[in-house]
Amino acid sequence: MTAAPPAPPRRRLPRRMALLAVVAAAVMVIGACVPSDFVKHTDGNFTWFAPRSWIGSPSQGGLTATNNIGTQVVSLSFAPITCGRGSTQLQSATDYFNGARARIRDSFGFSGWRTLSATTPRQIARDHWRQDMTFSGNGGGTPYRGEANLDIKFTGFGFGCAYIHRIRALPASQLNSQMPRLRATQDSINYFNQPVV
Repeated sequence: MTAAPPAPPRRRLPRRMALLAVVAAAVMVIGACVPSDFVKHTDGNFTWFAPRSWIGSPSQGGLTATNNIGTQVVSLSFAPITCGRGSTQLQSATDYFNGARARIRDSFGFSGWRTLSATTPRQIARDHWRQDMTFSGNGGGTPYRGEANLDIKFTGFGFGCAYIHRIRALPASQLNSQMPRLRATQDSINYFNQPVV
């Protein structure tokens, strides 16, 4: 009885090829998480996914993306800030969120602004607090609805804190059909190929 021929030696992928395979898998996962008509956009140091006609406006501290007529808005902003003087992180975070909601109201310039909901500030990680809010208002005679996720992180260096704002707004008539797509765009934004967390 003859012996079976030896199995060919297992070939190891070069490290570069293995890394490319991991990156390709990550891109496939991202692609699976966004609607099929979304394409990848690159603006400055940001990459994001949205319909081809969308326009991005990057800045040093964030990105604003809009549809081609400017009625749907996705915004990401972040920057270091001086921490509040509350006796606890919760108190400082609460004070910050109260001011942040007012600044968001002023930045939109809507008439008839209403904060529809604002969650109790909650700690989502060590030294990291979040508040979610929804709002409404009128812009150019059109009723709008929006939502925001407001984060503050106590960093312990530099100014001591940093904020991250994620904001989405669109005509109220499109809330149910289009807001999930705005969330998908928001979740796809990367800065230097990394999510902002």
